[in-house]
Amino acid sequence: MSFRRRLFPDFEVAHIDGTGLAFEKHTHDEFVIGVNIQGEEHVWLDGHEMDVGPAHVTLYNPGEVQAGTVQGGPWRFVSFYVPPAVLPALIGLPAHVVFARPILGDAVLATTVRALADDALAGVLDEGEIGERMVSVLAGLFRVAGARPSRIGRASPPVARVAERLRDSLEQTPSLQALAADEGLSAVQLVRAFRRAHGLPPLAWLFQQRLHEARRRLTRGERPALVAADLGFADQAHLTRRFKAAFGVTPARWAKGGD
Repeated sequence: MSFRRRLFPDFEVAHIDGTGLAFEKHTHDEFVIGVNIQGEEHVWLDGHEMDVGPAHVTLYNPGEVQAGTVQGGPWRFVSFYVPPAVLPALIGLPAHVVFARPILGDAVLATTVRALADDALAGVLDEGEIGERMVSVLAGLFRVAGARPSRIGRASPPVARVAERLRDSLEQTPSLQALAADEGLSAVQLVRAFRRAHGLPPLAWLFQQRLHEARRRLTRGERPALVAADLGFADQAHLTRRFKAAFGVTPARWAKGGD
């Protein structure tokens, strides 16, 4: 399997080439825009299933639960990761706006996204030129996909407080019953309300936040063993297994930035 990634001021781009890859259900805390260069991917997205090929663009919004696999054969794809605080502002949209459609069957757009990823990873253009092209691509994607308000900004006050509490102490795994009791809810009520807002129950969501923070720290060059210990993973092997299931490569390869 081969892997490359490059970090830009407003986004990150990655290319993965492998066989037998599968991504378990996971989330991202940014927009993920992808194109399959080779392979037909079976996608699970927030309870819906669909097949995606090289003529499609996938548009995953922050917090959406997704999974994907290709049964046999090679799978090559590129992905752009754009923070939610950055994307709407880049193209003049209100905050908390997300893509209305997750899959675009548009071969021209798919080719455009792939070409931008190729040039961004090749380093043949400076960051300013790549950034300008990225703005144009994002605007085109929103024109075709449409926009809608994000569900993340619509969490009830108890759910928002629980999410903030979990985010502030990623290394700790609190009792679900204690979280619920502190908000005057039963465990069942909290799980239902939290799932409506975030797509996952509280402790499963907490684990995804650990993975997100692990990726940020690895991107900064921190050592996987220290990241695992700081964020409450059982050990480095636990981090490696779950990180690869979510992002397709091991923490060490992500930190290195490529082969």
